[in-house]
Amino acid sequence: MKFFYLCLFFPAIILAKTPPLGEMMPLSVQKDTGVIRLKQHEKAALASWLYTNFFEERSHEKNLTVSINIDGGKKLQLSDESIWTINPSDVSITSTWISDIKVKIYPSGDTTYPYFIVNTRTNRAVKAKRSKSLDNS
Repeated sequence: MKFFYLCLFFPAIILAKTPPLGEMMPLSVQKDTGVIRLKQHEKAALASWLYTNFFEERSHEKNLTVSINIDGGKKLQLSDESIWTINPSDVSITSTWISDIKVKIYPSGDTTYPYFIVNTRTNRAVKAKRSKSLDNS
């Protein structure tokens, strides 16, 4: 009987310390990969495994915020002074991001825009790539 309760409550324990799958994987990707059809406890287990094995944040990224919104959201400068070029299809989302919005960065698996920048207030993720400077992609 203890095993049954452990199985029942284990997803809640995982979710307490793991970002929701939707924060790590946009809805369109969940649909494309079939993840959306998983049961809640399966999603929790997958999110925990992904977070532990691939998405652990680097210590200097734990408290990142938007410092400067550049050119209407086409680029963002973060509090660590890194500059990020935003996927053109996501610029309409970042155009409204203002200074001091907390963000997290996760790998996206996309070769062109290899990162997600997630606005922690809205849980909206945008694809991005790191830029060398304000002028260069």
